[in-house]
Order: sequence, then structure tokens, then C-alpha cells
Amino acid sequence: MKAHLFCLMLVVLLCTQVFAVAATTTNALAVTTAQTLTFDEAKALALRDHPSLEAMRQRVSAAAATVRIARSAYWPTLAMVGASAIRCYCCA
Repeated sequence: MKAHLFCLMLVVLLCTQVFAVAATTTNALAVTTAQTLTFDEAKALALRDHPSLEAMRQRVSAAAATVRIARSAYWPTLAMVGASAIRCYCCA
């Protein structure tokens, strides 16, 4: 679910960038060529240009860690304590 949300946000951000570049073109007859990107390249581009996505991903990761910590209270714990002593009877 998180991956789908991330991919959707990535596509939306890339589309807004394409439309913003097209809108700022001063020459109405200028033809822009589309650049083909792999998914990894598009992801890196979006993360580089939109650091808020990385911050959001870190917040999601922190929330998941908080959930794991909260759930750990329901599991039993095991504590081991040990001691050792050596007594020499031949020297006493």
C-alpha cells in the first residue's frame, strides 16, 4: 500500500514538472521532446527535486518503528542472570 502511494505521488510530481516546463516555454511553436526514463531514474529525479518526499518516507518509517515498539509490549520477555564462584578447599 505504501509503495502504491509513493508511486502515485511520484507520477503526479513528474507530470506537474512536465506541465510546468511546457507552460514556461516562451516560444509557442517550440517543440519539446519527451525524455524516456526508467522507474529508478524517475524516482531519483523526484527525490532529488522534491526533498519533501524523502522527509515523508522517513516519517512513515519512524511511525512503523513506533508501531513495532508498541507491539513489543505484548510479547513475553526472557531475562537470564548467572553467577559463578570458585572455592578452593585445599588452601584453606
